[in-house]
Amino acid sequence: MRNVHIWAVAILLAIASLAWAGGGQGANDAAAKKEREKIAQLQKAYEKAKSAYGAKPKDEKAKKAFVQAATVYARTTMYSNALAPKEKYPVALRVYREVLKADPKNQEARQSVETIESIYASMGRPIPK
Repeated sequence: MRNVHIWAVAILLAIASLAWAGGGQGANDAAAKKEREKIAQLQKAYEKAKSAYGAKPKDEKAKKAFVQAATVYARTTMYSNALAPKEKYPVALRVYREVLKADPKNQEARQSVETIESIYASMGRPIPK
C-alpha cells in the first residue's frame, strides 16, 4: 500500500513539473483566449459609450457612462496577463488620458497614467503621446 502512495506522489510531482515547465499550456491558452474575449467586449462597450458621449458631450449621464466604460476597459487592459506590455500599456494610457479629458479629477486615471509613464521611463522608452 505504501508503494502505491509513493507512485501516486511521484506521478503528481511529474504532472506538476510538466505544468510548471509549460507542459500545461493548453489551460493557459484557454485562459488567455477568454481574457482577450473579455477585453474585446469591454472595448465594444467603451466605443459605444464614447460615441454616445461624443454625440452629447453636455449630457452628464453619457459622460458618466463613458468614464465608467473607459475606466473598466483601461484597467482590464492594463492588468491583463493575456496581453504583452507593448499591447496593453499604450492602449491603457490612451484610454486613461481620454478619461482625464472628460473627468480631470478622476484619481484612478491620474494614478494609472503616472504609473504607465513611469514604466516607460524606467525602461528608457519614449512615452507615447
